[in-house]
Amino acid sequence: MLQRIVETLTQNPGMVQKLQAGELNLVGISESEKTAILDVFQTEGQKERKQGMVYWK
Repeated sequence: MLQRIVETLTQNPGMVQKLQAGELNLVGISESEKTAILDVFQTEGQKERKQGMVYWK
């Protein structure tokens, strides 16, 4: 499930912004998992995000 969430967030950068702003809740994800996901998406630029995605595949 966590992998699918990361894939969805990678494909929808607007959702990442909402998650960072606290406007999006991830049902079934703990606070520590949410923090880890946000850490992955802290880097700017689509190229860097794709490199971060390698970890999740």
